[in-house]
Amino acid sequence: MKKKTKEDFIGAHKLYNGVYVTGLFYSGITIYNQQVRTLNLLYQLKKAGNLQSTPRKIVIIGGGISGVTAALGLTNLGYEVSILEEKSILLHLQHGCTIRKIHPNLYKWPSVDSLKPFTELPFANWTSSDAASIERSLVAQFNDEKK
Repeated sequence: MKKKTKEDFIGAHKLYNGVYVTGLFYSGITIYNQQVRTLNLLYQLKKAGNLQSTPRKIVIIGGGISGVTAALGLTNLGYEVSILEEKSILLHLQHGCTIRKIHPNLYKWPSVDSLKPFTELPFANWTSSDAASIERSLVAQFNDEKK
């Protein structure tokens, strides 16, 4: 079996030159999994030299979990990020939803890590709660980074 390379990983997310997608064609679409895939893509793009050093402006299409996580990651790398979202708010699927409980590691059961009620990402972290609370936390982190 051929060993997968960073080029394979980047190629699987490349729509065309300079445009990458994350989250499509995957199973296990949890908030945490989307964040991990997005941060892995950013890491591989940076490592491979695919993120331009100038201009340091990037547009992200979509203000869902992957879009906001990518924006936080790129802002932390020193990029000026704009998010284009067709809805009037970011993370609209989570906004105001207080009855949907979300746990970042539940799907890792029965591993020991499945009991951790928090993420351990370099940024865009959150703790198990209802969807609305997680949305508020991530949007607040994004707004704080933009300042």
